Amino acid sequence: MRFLITGGAGFMGSNFVRFILRNYSDVDVIVYDKLTYAGRKENLHDVWNDRRFSFIKADICDEKTLTQVVKEYEPSVVVNFAAESVTADTIVYVHENGVISVKTIAEFFDELKARYGVLSDGFYEVVEVPSYANIRVLGYYAGMGHWIKVKKITRHPYKGTVVRIRQRWGEVTLTPNHSIYDASLKLTTPTEVAEVLAVRKLNYLPRPINELSINIHNSTLEGEYIRVKRSKCSLKRSFNVKRERDEIKALLKLIAAYIAEGWISYNGLEYSVCITNSDIGWLKDIAKGLELISDSSYDFTLRKDCVWQLHIPSKTLYEFLKHYCGVRARNKRMPNFIYRLPYKLQEFFIEQLVKGDGYIYNYRNVEMFKYTTTSRILAAQLGLLLLIMGKNLTYYIRNKETSCEYDIKITNKYWPLHAKRIEKETLSYEGYVYDIELEHVHNFACGLGFIVVHNTHVDRSINEPSPFLRTNVLGTFVILEVVRKYEVPLFIHLSTDEVYGDLPENASASEDYPLRPSSPYSASKASADLLIQGYRRTYGVPVIIVRPCNNYGPYQYPEKLIPKTIIRALHNRPIPIYGKGDQVRDWLFVEDFCEALDLIVRKGRKGEIYNIPGFNEKRNIDVVKAILKLMNKPLSLIKHVADRPGHDRRYSMVGDKIVALGWKPKTKWIEGLRKTINWYLNNAWWWKPLLTDKYFMSETPWETTIKG
Repeated sequence: MRFLITGGAGFMGSNFVRFILRNYSDVDVIVYDKLTYAGRKENLHDVWNDRRFSFIKADICDEKTLTQVVKEYEPSVVVNFAAESVTADTIVYVHENGVISVKTIAEFFDELKARYGVLSDGFYEVVEVPSYANIRVLGYYAGMGHWIKVKKITRHPYKGTVVRIRQRWGEVTLTPNHSIYDASLKLTTPTEVAEVLAVRKLNYLPRPINELSINIHNSTLEGEYIRVKRSKCSLKRSFNVKRERDEIKALLKLIAAYIAEGWISYNGLEYSVCITNSDIGWLKDIAKGLELISDSSYDFTLRKDCVWQLHIPSKTLYEFLKHYCGVRARNKRMPNFIYRLPYKLQEFFIEQLVKGDGYIYNYRNVEMFKYTTTSRILAAQLGLLLLIMGKNLTYYIRNKETSCEYDIKITNKYWPLHAKRIEKETLSYEGYVYDIELEHVHNFACGLGFIVVHNTHVDRSINEPSPFLRTNVLGTFVILEVVRKYEVPLFIHLSTDEVYGDLPENASASEDYPLRPSSPYSASKASADLLIQGYRRTYGVPVIIVRPCNNYGPYQYPEKLIPKTIIRALHNRPIPIYGKGDQVRDWLFVEDFCEALDLIVRKGRKGEIYNIPGFNEKRNIDVVKAILKLMNKPLSLIKHVADRPGHDRRYSMVGDKIVALGWKPKTKWIEGLRKTINWYLNNAWWWKPLLTDKYFMSETPWETTIKG
């Protein structure tokens, strides 16, 4: 007998392949699978070299390839089972207890790791942020940016290609398979996106501070001033925002001038702050303001290049600017306290920056400001400041031999995106890649310009029904057509008990029970069942529909209840339970299912539907408790979370037809659980690469895209 098993690299399919090859010597098995999230070569590692086994990587919706396979192998039975990240230097925008900051995602991960610890298997690392922590990052919701609480951040090593996207909205670098939103709010990939979605409006009204205080390492307080040790000069430490506007403006002038045209140095004898510009009047204005906030001396020098230099010999100012603004042009940054200043002072700071390293011009009767910097972090900081201020902005990034220049244009109008400004580049990358999960939404804004990228942490068929509809309906249609045209002797289609929908406590569904699916997945399976029955009646296609209950056992993907519970319990992580955990499911050990399916292949009646129940109905909460007991783990690991929408309370089936063929389950419930637990404990190599899958890591993976 020759089996063609579509979707055979998944959980149930791979176990059936293993069962057939183990129990029969006169069989050939061809697995046809496109290898998606749950269909993996690793599921078939122990049969890969069996001479009776063949593997074809292809999509069942590809009628041409499927036809070629059927013609070449001439199967006697067709069984249908078919059912990343950003780089370390990616910028994220953080809001914590009123303080706004801009940093790389690697820096953010390290900070959270130091505070809350990390779950690690030596390859994958996950930091779970406690619910009491008020740590937020910029996310996208209802057409604008919001500060949204962080649930967890993950990373793992990656070696391969990444895609860098640059256009007027900004820049972001992602792995090729990381989903990104286009400008019309559709999910796509970095290689396919035409215009990225970026946050350009922020639902945030900052509370300006009344008192601005600065601090410097190794400084002493002298009244309202601070002085660094062994420094002759001091700097005003505290500013009343309402009463001391002139003093704050003087400080902002100094900061803006240093960021735009300044540097600091120490020659072994003297600490110096230097600012250069061709406009001596601008430098004198800075020096005059300095007298309001410091007792530092200063002098002017005309350099050989006809540029004036303001020189301030002060260790205190040297340390202040080094601490708040960085050293060297590529590392310059602005102080975070500017985000909390009143709007007029923020506007004043931007004007001073533009005077130092930018210009104002008129384009199509619109006044525009342009500022240029080689500091990526400063470009991101200024973008966020402009976003908070409600200003429109665009980026233009120019590659130089040793660095990049970031042009930030500030205006009140947008123009259509010019095709030449859309740049995509595939780069080699080796290092960590990261992902962030937020509350209630499945995205976060990152990169230069707040690019909205996808964080998939919802039940797959609820979040992304399209792949399920394509595989279960279109894929089934393609198989039916090939089976019909080439007269394959038998087609067995794997459906699910979910097609019957929610059942009351005293009812169980027989094979002729009305179909009442309640999720995109079960609806797609029911659609396939009806399509098959139509082909059976119209064309006489030799088909059998099989509806199994919940299977469990080796090689089940970690997002499912039992393996998820085992793995999280192993790491002493919370076990999420939807609602009260009173949902009832019928459980069957996968080896027993394989025996039932084998019996149907050999003795089943064509045109029939066979339920395969486990006669073992359990509440989800009781399943989890049984696993924790077997693993000697405390029940305190159980964490009740919000229930998913449309969650059916009970599935139950009658199994008279399959029992009449001579089948009944052999594996007792606790015995099957013990076998499953032991398999996962002894095969960490298989599930460790899947540990940071967002469906596994999320406590509420059903949250819909509508929320985001």
